[in-house]
Order: sequence, then structure tokens, then C-alpha cells
Amino acid sequence: MLCLLTPIVGNKYFLYCHNHIYTLGQHLNLTYVFLFLWFTITSLIGRSKKYKVALILNVIATLNLSAYFYSLGLSLASIIYLLGSCNSMAQLAMPASNMKANKIIRNFLAIVVSMIVSFLLYKELLDLFPCLAFVTIRLCEAQQSAKIMKIGMIIGMIIWIFFGLLKGLYLMALLQGLIIIIFYIFLKREKDSHKA
Repeated sequence: MLCLLTPIVGNKYFLYCHNHIYTLGQHLNLTYVFLFLWFTITSLIGRSKKYKVALILNVIATLNLSAYFYSLGLSLASIIYLLGSCNSMAQLAMPASNMKANKIIRNFLAIVVSMIVSFLLYKELLDLFPCLAFVTIRLCEAQQSAKIMKIGMIIGMIIWIFFGLLKGLYLMALLQGLIIIIFYIFLKREKDSHKA
């Protein structure tokens, strides 16, 4: 049976299968595929002890989250996560160095991207939650440490959970809560292995 995925029409994907056209919601719900990929890849960041590996995983995870929000028709959230992924790619492309100038450039990039996202995102008082989460994650990501990046992601996800619960995004809040537990377990194991 010949099946082709046609280009995006509006906000819907169409699947052409053997002279029938289905929306993917009828045949395969990509929304949950993107969310599952985001959850799985983000969980793998918890295992990573290397900064560059954690950043690569974060790029892939945030691209999936961007696709998830786009499939829900939430283009602003999709753009914000796309910018987060671009910031991670830029951090990845920068040379690893402990020189002061390099740290200033990394933090400056994180702040600029965070300001752009905050400008795009902020519409009401409740929008301070995702803005604060985004800034926290981007700044911790710029510190060239997988451990600091994970701690920043935990703080950012706690903020996102409050926002998700207030906005009725219960599945997203639950998944972020599970990722926090996974990160905590791996950070504790790292700490215990250093003591031994």
C-alpha cells in the first residue's frame, strides 16, 4: 500500500494512502509521538555527564517539543522552543574554554535569546512563569557544565509545572515532574559516586 505524507496544509498534516486521504489525527497522532520523543530524549540528558552530549540531546529534545506545540496549533510556543533549540546549537558551536571572554559571550547570547523570547511571550502576568523558566534554563546551559545545565532544567521545569497546572496542561506537567525525578536520581548517583 502506497502511503505519502503530503506537505503541511494549514496546521494539518495529511496522509495519502491508496486513494484515500486521512488527517494524521485519524491515522496516526503525531502530537503524542513528538511529546514522547521529547520526554525520552530529555530523560537521557539526566544520564549524560558530558556537557556537549547533554547539549546535543537538548537540541533534539527541544526541536521535538517545538514540533509538538506546532502540531497543537500553538505557533508562538513552537517558535519559542525553536529559539531555545537554536540557542543550544549556538552554545554547542562555541569553543569550549574557561576564558573570561568566552563565558561573557556565552552568557550574553543566553540573555539576548531570553530577552527576545520574553518579548514574544509576555502578554499577561501569568506569562512571567515561562519567561522565568526559559531564562533560567538558557543561563544554566551557558555555564559549560552538564550538572549545572541539569540543575537549571530542574528549576525551569518546576516553574513550568506551576504554569502547566494553572493552564490545564496536566500531561505536560506530569511528564516534567517525571523528568525532574529522573534528573534528581542521576544527580544523586553522580554525587554518591564522587564520594566513593
